Amino acid sequence: MAAKVAEMQNRPIANRPWTEAKAERPATRPDPAPARIPERPAPLARGRKTIVTGKWWDSKGPRTIELGPKGQQTLSGGFVTLFFVALIAAIVVMFIEPIILFVGAFLLFRFGGNILGPIGAGIVDKAVAERN
Repeated sequence: MAAKVAEMQNRPIANRPWTEAKAERPATRPDPAPARIPERPAPLARGRKTIVTGKWWDSKGPRTIELGPKGQQTLSGGFVTLFFVALIAAIVVMFIEPIILFVGAFLLFRFGGNILGPIGAGIVDKAVAERN
C-alpha cells in the first residue's frame, strides 16, 4: 500500500489538468452575435415606451400613449399600489369571512371593467401628465 501511495505522489505533473499552461488549452470560441431578423429594424434606445391600454382597465381605452421614464414610473407605481391594496384587502377578507372573498371575486369578474376602468383611466391620465 505504501508503494502505491508513493507512486501516486511521484506521478508526473503533466497528468494533472490544473497545472496546464494557458497556451496548452484549446482556444474558446467568441460569443456569437445576437440573432436579428433582417427585415425588422433594431430597437431604439431612447427611453420612451409606447403602451396600448385595454378597455377593461382603462375606461377611456383602448388608446395608445407614449411615455418617458417619469411617466412609466408613475404608471407602474400606480398599478403596483392598486395590486397591493387589492391583495391586502383579499387577505383580510379571507380571514374574516372566506365566502365574501368568493362573492367579491365573482363581482370583480362580472363587473370589474366598470370598477377598474375609471381607476385605471385616472392612473393612465396621471402618467400622461408626467409624460417626460
